[in-house]
Amino acid sequence: MIISGRVTGGGDTTPKGLLDAPRKFVYQIEKDDGSTVNLAYTAYPPSPFGDRQLPKVKFMLHAGSILSGDYIKANGSYDARTNTLSVSQAGDFIETSP
Repeated sequence: MIISGRVTGGGDTTPKGLLDAPRKFVYQIEKDDGSTVNLAYTAYPPSPFGDRQLPKVKFMLHAGSILSGDYIKANGSYDARTNTLSVSQAGDFIETSP
């Protein structure tokens, strides 16, 4: 499923104190139709073994990170129960623009 809209909030939800662990991010998106959805992804620390094992998710972030107010377009798997689009599979992507 592809969504597009404006980032209204969110960010890193990883518990404090974990330095070399996967980082979990959840953002709130106001879609173009006015409805809202959560966008979730996990970023993994660099590792030669891990990099080969992970699916190739594509990030095209105009500012190098996702910022509140950014226009965002993302492809992922939608879970209606949690109203969350998860970007985690090969071929999924996140694009942002000002």
